[in-house]
Amino acid sequence: MIFVTVGTSSWDFKRLIINMDSIARDINDEVTMQIGYSSYEPKNAKFFRLAEKEVIEEYYKNSNLIVTHGGIGSIINALTNDKKIIVMPRKRKYGEIIDDHQEQLCLRLEKENKIVVAWESTDLKLLINFSANKPNYIKDMALINHIKNYLGELENELYDYNAR
Repeated sequence: MIFVTVGTSSWDFKRLIINMDSIARDINDEVTMQIGYSSYEPKNAKFFRLAEKEVIEEYYKNSNLIVTHGGIGSIINALTNDKKIIVMPRKRKYGEIIDDHQEQLCLRLEKENKIVVAWESTDLKLLINFSANKPNYIKDMALINHIKNYLGELENELYDYNAR
């Protein structure tokens, strides 16, 4: 089961909910969403708005994958339960939050290979498909990110060399 949570913030995060609802239609895994104050209600997945802490804890424990906003409580809960996690931070530019602290937190945790981040909506389905049947996908993502960084550094070196 995939558990999606947007936390308890009163800010609408329909970007995540709409994307996960579309993904839920196309995958062979049960998806349950905690949608908070989202103005969009899923059509392809079970959902609820808010629940008691104990209920949320059960969803964390019974899930194979957690897809969450960039709230520290949600991230810590997934990591504490040793779950695969994909984080989609709320973004100020979309009116989902007052500032970009979730992006800053995600950037830091991604660099430390603690989480995998869906920076844009288009990343989400790819990351969910990648995580399927991959017990160590964060380690795999860490390797991929390491290779990307290496190639980026190499590209910069080549650019500097050619600029001479």
